Amino acid sequence: MTATATPGQASGIADILSLTPLQEGLLFHAHLAADGPDVYTGQLTVALDGPLDAERLRAAGQALLHRRPNLRVAFRRRRNGQFVAVVPRDVPLPWATVTLTEDDLPGFLDTDLATRLDPAVAPLLRMTLIRLGPHRHRLVITHHHLLLDGWSVPLLLDELIALYRGGQLPEPADFRDYLAWTAAQDRPAAEAAWREALAGLDGPTLLAGRQQADVVVPERLVRDLPVELTGRLTALGRARGLTLNTVVQGAWGIVVGALTGRDDVVVGATVAGRPPDLPGADTMIGLFINTIPVRVTLDPAAPVATALRRLQDGQVRLMEHQHLGLAEIQRLAGHGELFDTLTVFENYPLGESLPAPADGVRVTGAAVRDCAHYPLTLTARPGHRLHLDLEYRADLIDRDAAGTLLDRLALVLTRICDAPDAPLAAVDVLTPAERDRVLHGANDTTRPVPSSTVSALFHEQAARTPTAVALVADGREWTFAEVERWAAGLAGVLRERGVTPGDRVAIALPRALTVPAVFGVLDSGAAYLPLDVYQPADRVAAMLDDARPAILVTTG
Repeated sequence: MTATATPGQASGIADILSLTPLQEGLLFHAHLAADGPDVYTGQLTVALDGPLDAERLRAAGQALLHRRPNLRVAFRRRRNGQFVAVVPRDVPLPWATVTLTEDDLPGFLDTDLATRLDPAVAPLLRMTLIRLGPHRHRLVITHHHLLLDGWSVPLLLDELIALYRGGQLPEPADFRDYLAWTAAQDRPAAEAAWREALAGLDGPTLLAGRQQADVVVPERLVRDLPVELTGRLTALGRARGLTLNTVVQGAWGIVVGALTGRDDVVVGATVAGRPPDLPGADTMIGLFINTIPVRVTLDPAAPVATALRRLQDGQVRLMEHQHLGLAEIQRLAGHGELFDTLTVFENYPLGESLPAPADGVRVTGAAVRDCAHYPLTLTARPGHRLHLDLEYRADLIDRDAAGTLLDRLALVLTRICDAPDAPLAAVDVLTPAERDRVLHGANDTTRPVPSSTVSALFHEQAARTPTAVALVADGREWTFAEVERWAAGLAGVLRERGVTPGDRVAIALPRALTVPAVFGVLDSGAAYLPLDVYQPADRVAAMLDDARPAILVTTG
């Protein structure tokens, strides 16, 4: 392997930019991960075939930095503690050339991706040209997510190839126009809209539990849905006026709701953030996306299609307020962290429309590697087959569990297509294997048993092993002899109080006393009714009214 590199330093300050809402959040995570991996480092690998001029490509990359000032920023903290993006007048492009074999390539890409970019040092972008053969190259563009979103990646590649050709490009739309647009939005109106959208929410939806403080690079599972199911999902959306994004988000909400036991579910979503009323927004290169909460209300009696329509309508009402930062939205909700799963819908697949050849050099492929810090990130990409990409933190969720989540999601999407007007309660999230385990495996309890009673079996065991531990509860151990004596004492008290065989005795005791009490009631000849006093009072009252026990055993 051989390599050359071009280092450099920024000089002078050309401008100072404010931050987008997501940049503020990503800076927080970058500093949190200062001593470990930064999951928000992204990598674009471009396959180039033909007689490539490496110096000319390096010059094109340098010209790209000069053309797009927000690509050469560094993030610094002012004396008042506020972060800003500092734009140097110019900065050399970090450039390296490397000669590798095909076998060396994967390891090199992994190492390159793991090499941190310091947000305080411009630029947060480097390029490495890998020579695999005389006319076979890979250009690796490594960047921090602080600079780019997914929509920007193909724009960047198009401009780089155009600059390599030497053609004249039109003056680019200025990223500062977007920052000015953001600053001009009606913040009180946005706060009011989010406060209303999250009103009554009783807590966060955490599928993986509280996140660990350590930063962990997630692993990935992918699944392409069958062509037939993809077509049915598309047809359902057209027939019911639903976007595919809404259907996927709704299905994910159903899965998360079933697993967390919640019918008021919040999941995260990445939104494009490019305002349609801002001229040139679709051609700007930068970080426009934002992460927002999506509330999925799961009324069991509501038809599936109705629930999906409500979900979509709610998101439409919030579209003009999606510029508000997640930290501020969570503050308005009053719950801190609202979700630990993120959904991303990518409708700009890279690689389907590659730049045209430039002086005999063809772009034959492009691939992106990036990830997020959430325990679970679901990315959906439309196409002939709907592509599902699930990133998961292996320290919180194992691979089998992650695979089961994808299985459940595919099943829910199928069942939505099968019966869009069925009530939500009818949407089963169990896979066939899980259903078999619940209905048959867990109930495979047929065993030969002696023709005796539970009480008699207990006393026989107590006679055989009186000093053996029978019960462990509340930090105390009970032997069989102790449980038997306690039960016998209670049986005597019950008989003294007039309990006779066939009566019912209610038990409302701490868990440690419930087991001995059960045997005491059985020894008296009565039947027992266990009560959980922490359940709703009307439920407890209904059980007492139905069973009509002769007596209640309790601590007070």
